[in-house]
Amino acid sequence: MPDKEKIMQAITNNFNNDYWEMIMNSSLRGFVNQLDAMQLSRFRTRHLEQIKTLKTDKGNRLDINIIFFGARKPA
Repeated sequence: MPDKEKIMQAITNNFNNDYWEMIMNSSLRGFVNQLDAMQLSRFRTRHLEQIKTLKTDKGNRLDINIIFFGARKPA
């Protein structure tokens, strides 16, 4: 059976990547894109550390507003 610590680390890494993907596909992207490489690295590290403090035994709850739209290309 896999080590519990390894499983938890894999879940954490997956959450961090998925969460960061959500940040980069939200309205925060404009802010993040203004940062240089060093600032971005520091911001990402600090932000993910802050998110960890909000985690409960049930995980992280995220309330996300999503707007769906459709369009038709003229023939």
